[in-house]
Amino acid sequence: MEFESKYALIDNVNIHYVSGGPTSAETNSAKNTLGPTFIFLHGFPEYWQTWQAQLDYFCRDHHVIAPDLPGYNLSDKPEDIAFYQVPNLIEFFAKFIQTVSPTKKVYLVAHDWGEQ
Repeated sequence: MEFESKYALIDNVNIHYVSGGPTSAETNSAKNTLGPTFIFLHGFPEYWQTWQAQLDYFCRDHHVIAPDLPGYNLSDKPEDIAFYQVPNLIEFFAKFIQTVSPTKKVYLVAHDWGEQ
């Protein structure tokens, strides 16, 4: 399956992500994704494609989303170093999840986020 490359603007930071999965018939030119949503957050220093094997597997029955974290690959690179503190990133990605899946709960898959 091919993944669609998209962007979400969160707090003036443009986040690149890929999305894929089974869809129903197009309604009003918008695809309706079927199945549970999985969001994959890569570690450091990687980018969305780290999850390629998992995306390929889970996209058969699930809506899958894999963003480039801020500062990586095609996402914006905020200059304020405080932006990258783990509590700030958690708050930021809560907003990202609300943006890309406003009505569905998600399964969040992440690795390499270190100790807090």
